[in-house]
Amino acid sequence: MRRPRVTGSQLALIGREPSFRRLFLATLGSGAGTWLALVALEVDIWLKTHSSGWVAALLIADLLVRANPRRARRRTDRTGEV
Repeated sequence: MRRPRVTGSQLALIGREPSFRRLFLATLGSGAGTWLALVALEVDIWLKTHSSGWVAALLIADLLVRANPRRARRRTDRTGEV
C-alpha cells in the first residue's frame, strides 16, 4: 500500500487555514508527547531492571496496543481504568 504524496498545495493549507493549522500543531504536539512518554518509560524500566528483555516487552506491548487500538480501548472502557 503506497502512501499518498504530499504536494505544495496541501502544505499551503497549513498557512491558509488557521483551524487546520491548530489541528495540525495539536496532533504534532500530541504525537511528540506520546513518543517522549514512551522513551521516558523505557529509560525508567532500564534503570530499575537493567534488563533489555523488559524494555523489549514494553515495546512489544506498545506495538500490540497500536496494532489494535479498538480492542485496547474496549478493555479500558470495561474496567473503568485508563
